[in-house]
Amino acid sequence: MAFVFRSLWAKTGAISLPGPTGTVQVPFWGFSGSEQDNPIFPGPVLEVREGDIITVTLRSEIPFPTSLIFPGQAGVLVRRETGVWKRVSPEYAGGLMTSFTDSLAAEEAWVRYLFRAARPGVFLYESGTRPDCQVQMGLYGVIIVRPRDLPSPETPGTGARTVPVPPAGLTSRRYSYSGKSTELCTNRLPGA
Repeated sequence: MAFVFRSLWAKTGAISLPGPTGTVQVPFWGFSGSEQDNPIFPGPVLEVREGDIITVTLRSEIPFPTSLIFPGQAGVLVRRETGVWKRVSPEYAGGLMTSFTDSLAAEEAWVRYLFRAARPGVFLYESGTRPDCQVQMGLYGVIIVRPRDLPSPETPGTGARTVPVPPAGLTSRRYSYSGKSTELCTNRLPGA
């Protein structure tokens, strides 16, 4: 078990996409891993080991309150800049839920989330505030929780990452969009 500290900055950015008459700049919101970096889409991959205690500090440069939720992670705690650790709980305004958890208001410098990566797998982190807007704008990313006994994905001494081979039972499907194709590794259901 290790204590893992990560920071995420919610920022505005633009993605260059091919358009009918050239490149089109499409605005998005995304996360970066530092104050100096540009946001990326999806956000930075957070890689940890099973059993690690993860603390994620959220800072924001977007002009709206935002937050993080960690679907699939139990016992998530949250701490505002001026508060104490508590279990995450929804926020309400005018009788309506505005966020699945404590959001970072514009006047606050940060909010922190803490949880134990209890089981291996691939999980999302995403905005819990106005997800109908903020997730669609790009405020999400992936957490990879590696089994505690699995070797490191880096090749010793090089910093180079190995490319895992999909295990048996997975199939590759090809999807296309605007003439560009992408291979996705998808779970194959028994008998499918």
